[in-house]
Amino acid sequence: MRPTNDSPSSGSPSPTPRSADPFIATGIFIALAALYGSTSLGRYESYDGEMMFRVAENLIERGTIRITDEIFHASEPYSVFGLGTSLAFAPSLVVGKALGLDPRFLAALTNAWVTAATGSLAYAFGRLLADSHRRGVALAILFGAGTIAWPYAKSVFSEPLIGLLIGLTTYCLIRHRQDDTRPRRWLIIAGLALGYAVLTREDTAATVPIFLLYVVHGAWFGRSGAAAGDAVRVRLRDAGIDAGLFLGCLAPFLVAALTYHALRFGSLLSGFLDRTGNTFLLDPAAVAIGVFGLTLSSGKGLVFFSPLSIGGIAALPAFARSHRAEAVLIAAIVVERILLFGSFSRWFGGWGWGPRYLVPLGLLLLLPIVTLPARRWRHGLPILALAVAGLVVQIAGVAVLYVDYLTAALDERDLAWSQLFYAPFASPIVGHIEFLLAGRDIGFLVPLPDTPTMFIARWAVAAIGVVALATAIERARRLDRMR
Repeated sequence: MRPTNDSPSSGSPSPTPRSADPFIATGIFIALAALYGSTSLGRYESYDGEMMFRVAENLIERGTIRITDEIFHASEPYSVFGLGTSLAFAPSLVVGKALGLDPRFLAALTNAWVTAATGSLAYAFGRLLADSHRRGVALAILFGAGTIAWPYAKSVFSEPLIGLLIGLTTYCLIRHRQDDTRPRRWLIIAGLALGYAVLTREDTAATVPIFLLYVVHGAWFGRSGAAAGDAVRVRLRDAGIDAGLFLGCLAPFLVAALTYHALRFGSLLSGFLDRTGNTFLLDPAAVAIGVFGLTLSSGKGLVFFSPLSIGGIAALPAFARSHRAEAVLIAAIVVERILLFGSFSRWFGGWGWGPRYLVPLGLLLLLPIVTLPARRWRHGLPILALAVAGLVVQIAGVAVLYVDYLTAALDERDLAWSQLFYAPFASPIVGHIEFLLAGRDIGFLVPLPDTPTMFIARWAVAAIGVVALATAIERARRLDRMR
């Protein structure tokens, strides 16, 4: 299908894939990093983050990954969490030590730059799928401020990093598929990214078959003229080479993850579930409860905590008409993640804002929106309404510490956990907004010493972010008008 002003180009291969502008991508990264940095906690509110930091600290300072866990003793002598996030902390420790800065504080900001990088990736997706710099910038803003990516950018969990890596894998595979020259460097990057995701969270390995099928399908059907003229032998060869290269780049990380798993738990047959007492449930009724909780419950449901996901799902049929293979890929990953964590006994993800385990789906669920026809964008009141609702929800999530509301709900109001999940009046969204309106325990900015220097630094960072975003928007407008 030939691209027009009212429809995005098709997902068929193109001799000239649409590359992102590095200046716009950098501007978005700076803007979002400034937003997340100025609203980050700068400390560790979760057991997960503390244990992952201890691994990084011991690795850099003592050359060992053995740690002590005086909290739950589940991470002794090795952490129950994957190694990828700890390795992502390592540069902050090295820089902090070299510059005399607090390495714990710098490492706690890791998800700020990780999520900012995911925002830049959102812009790149907009450029690739919709051939528009402005749509790419709009997608980055929607993702960065209108989804649960923002509250989790201030946290120290592994999900933001998984989101970046799954998004990068998806981008690289689509980029490879859309280029008639089939540059295999994109397969290499995709394999490395997904491999690192598996090293970060082992359950990410469940997405490998889905991505592999997309790679093989692209090699078999994705080439221009492949269905009409290519011999089966040629397509088999291309599919084998592409799949082998992709898996070959992923394999070292899988081996490392399995080795680390055996080291931590004593064998490949033991694992996190045995150490923590959690389990995956096979009872259909229990899975249905988990799936409902992750998607539609008032206290954890994705549609309430990231309303823009509704727009992405609604736009999926239109997206499939021009990008069928990509729509199937996104749908498969979304369904797999929801079913996997819906069957987990702790599907709610502990003390976290919304469905923590679905944070990595935030960007993928928005991709169908970016390819909507231009007339739908010009009169996109539904998208605007969802974006405003999402922004309100994320401000509530960022402005009030989640643990403060939970403590008040469980102790002061004597609510049960089930009420927090399923009773609308007890939803954390409602509770956080009530806290905001009452002016109670608001911790919107980094909880650092309230000194004149820090006050100036905070607003200087905010000003830099505003300038960077304005510059990116103007450059996107100019580049689109030049076409």
